[in-house]
Amino acid sequence: MAAADSSGARPARKRNRYVWHEYLMYALVTTGLLALGAVSLLFMLIGTLVTTVINPFKSIKHAAGAALVVVAFVLGLFALWYTDETDLGDRQVSIRVEADMSFAELTGKLLGEGLIDYPALFKLTARIQGLDRRLWVGRYDFSGGVSPKSILRDLREGNVATFSFTVPEGLRIAQTAGILSAAFEVDSALIVTRCYDTSMALARYGLPDLEGYLYPETYVFPVGAELDEALKKMVVSAKEALEEARQKTNPPDPAHALGDAIILASIIEAEAADGDERRTISSVYHNRLRRGMPLQADPTIRFGLNLYHRRLFYKDLDKDHPYNTYRRTGLTPGPINSPGMAAIEAALNPESTEYLYFVADGTGKHIFSRTVSEHNRAKQATRADRRRGFRRQ
Repeated sequence: MAAADSSGARPARKRNRYVWHEYLMYALVTTGLLALGAVSLLFMLIGTLVTTVINPFKSIKHAAGAALVVVAFVLGLFALWYTDETDLGDRQVSIRVEADMSFAELTGKLLGEGLIDYPALFKLTARIQGLDRRLWVGRYDFSGGVSPKSILRDLREGNVATFSFTVPEGLRIAQTAGILSAAFEVDSALIVTRCYDTSMALARYGLPDLEGYLYPETYVFPVGAELDEALKKMVVSAKEALEEARQKTNPPDPAHALGDAIILASIIEAEAADGDERRTISSVYHNRLRRGMPLQADPTIRFGLNLYHRRLFYKDLDKDHPYNTYRRTGLTPGPINSPGMAAIEAALNPESTEYLYFVADGTGKHIFSRTVSEHNRAKQATRADRRRGFRRQ
């Protein structure tokens, strides 16, 4: 900060280059000159037009001038029509383009809603742009100021109305169905049935069902899209994520291991509340699989028993079913949720460790152990934070 003047006098204020009335004067003069120039140009054009009309073929120069004036006049009228906006105010007009709709039918709808005038000119302009032969199917929403130019642009670029939904990582079909139900206005029970339709899943995707393959992501679809379009996109995204993760492994996993990768990734996704532990948890499961040990993964018990409303007890671990990884070795018959890319990469690229056990420490993380004795000590260290019965979350 500058020091104050010792005399106490304030420094003189700098004068602006111009004061307000000077700016006003300059603006008026400039506007007047521009207007004078425009009027002069207009008179020149009128003079040329009169000359060419009186004797248009006296010379090639006059003929060319006449043609140019006519072309300029027509183009000017076209530009005014092409860019002239119709103000819809607070109204929104929606026009749906169907797959079998002709451009003439679309023009009629636009005319009926008051979005365009001069339909013949509109169709001619669309034909010149090639739009009369290809239309993006969907619903187009128009609001505010609308001109033939903006309408044709939206039709050309396929700016149809869209909606979006987000599927988080680690959701089961039953949970994802709730999101899809809200997005597509379809009963969630019907969606679950569709996803477990074995004949459909085998015929379209080569899968027994879609559990594990409703890839977690944010999706954008045009209004009016069908549920099957979303299911296809989600399954394709899951397979693409698997292939992308496989290419990152060194060496790449063989293609036949991809099904196993999604199963293991789903278990890792369910176990890893802390994302930084995914590869470590993966190493435990890989070490157990190599030794022929059961995975002992609590999320598989919950999935097999559809038990999500309470904690697990020892008696739950004794119930035999295909997803009981306490009583059975190897991977489960299928995924238990839809894992994200990080879990898939962890399944295909585990950390190099000697861990065979882990137990939740009550904070969302785990304590990893190499031996049974280390594991038992870890359990004792966390037992005070748990109620009766052994459980992991």
